[in-house]
Amino acid sequence: DPQNSITRTYIRYSSNGHNWTDYTINDPNIVLNALSYDNSGTGTYVAVGNYIIDSKDTSGCIITSSNLVSWSQPAYISNLTNLSAITNGDNIFVAIGKDGSGNYYFVNNSDPIINEWSLFDISFNNGILNSVAYSNNVFWAVGADYTLNTDCIVYASISQILGETSNQNNYLNLNLSFKQDGNLLSFKQNGNLLSITSDISHNLIAVGSYNDVIDGNSISTGYSAYYD
Repeated sequence: DPQNSITRTYIRYSSNGHNWTDYTINDPNIVLNALSYDNSGTGTYVAVGNYIIDSKDTSGCIITSSNLVSWSQPAYISNLTNLSAITNGDNIFVAIGKDGSGNYYFVNNSDPIINEWSLFDISFNNGILNSVAYSNNVFWAVGADYTLNTDCIVYASISQILGETSNQNNYLNLNLSFKQDGNLLSFKQNGNLLSITSDISHNLIAVGSYNDVIDGNSISTGYSAYYD
């Protein structure tokens, strides 16, 4: 009966890209949004998302695994409503979390086997953050600033996240450091950076889209940027 159907989250994994195995999350209220792996430390997989009751996000949710077959009981971040992205750098997992007032945090853990997580206030609450990456002892998150109506980047060093140094104003405008076609970027009006990653040389690469006007018509145009 379609009226009694429920949506379940699952994790699909493969050792060769051809044969796949599914792990289904038993609790239908758990929605997972992103997954990361620590390939240099504990060998742990971490998946993050949110816990939904009556179609509303009520808390952030984190599960871990060392083998992709068995997964931990969820850890709930009760003062956050959503965890949207996660990455790993220098044996530290960092996720992007948001509370009910739209304030964003870096949610971090250096020992996911314990599955206890700490919050670092990014001091960003006027937009959306979509993705996070690590490079040269710094975690970078990208998204859109709704107040300025532009794309945006926020960041924090490992020492800041772990509380070893004081917090700073870690808000970066694209025209300060990111480039496109070798030229320094200015603000992307109506822009939204959707994903960011880093390469073996510690370069950061981000992709996004912005609304452009051609012949009087507004269209969405994709773009990429890099940091060197």
